[in-house]
Amino acid sequence: MRPTLSNRVMAPVNMNWTTRPQDQIDAAKARVRDTLHESNPKLTTLEKAFRASALRQKARHQVRQYGL
Repeated sequence: MRPTLSNRVMAPVNMNWTTRPQDQIDAAKARVRDTLHESNPKLTTLEKAFRASALRQKARHQVRQYGL
C-alpha cells in the first residue's frame, strides 16, 4: 500500500521549537550572566556553552591585564 496523506504518520511536534531563536539565545546569555558566580549551576546545554565561553574570555582578559 502506498502512503497517502490520510495514512501517513506525522512526526511529533517539538513544543520547544521556536521561530524566534534569538529570544532563546538572549535568555540563555542572561541566565549565564546571573549564574557566573555559582560553582555548579544547573544549566541547559546552550547555557553551558555560553558559560564556558564567558569563563574562557574572563581568563583571557585576566592574562592580558595582569600578565599571568
